Amino acid sequence: MISGAPRIFAICAGIAVAAALSLGLMANGWPGNVRIHRFDQQRVTDLIGLSNAVERYRSSHRDLPDSMATAVAQNAWIHDHDPETDSPYEFMVKGEKAYELCATFGAASTDPDDISPGIMVNSPGLARIAGASGYKGRWSHPAGRQCFDFETEANPKDR
Repeated sequence: MISGAPRIFAICAGIAVAAALSLGLMANGWPGNVRIHRFDQQRVTDLIGLSNAVERYRSSHRDLPDSMATAVAQNAWIHDHDPETDSPYEFMVKGEKAYELCATFGAASTDPDDISPGIMVNSPGLARIAGASGYKGRWSHPAGRQCFDFETEANPKDR
């Protein structure tokens, strides 16, 4: 058995390691929660890409696509399936210029302005959000299935 100064040092070192681990988990979350959050960030990134693909399709064809497969046919880099389950995202035409994209999220978003690092939501050609004056909080979502409504910009060819 260790006694004296080495024992006190070992106890202090053990406490310091436990404290560092606890602080790391508190700051970054449990590994399972981090994984869920990353999947949700990828879902948002995918939905942004899908909305851009729909907007580009409408711009060149004057109509909304009849399916998501049609919209992404010329955009091989766009992910139209959930990164965790590999099930397709949902797409539904709601009107002449309106449509809906749906995904199932693992957790509720914690920051309404947190979309995904590096994503430019104000890029030209991005579909306008129905009923919103901007993009702030656009991608807020609860855990579970969430649908986002979009309204495409007026097509210059229609004018």
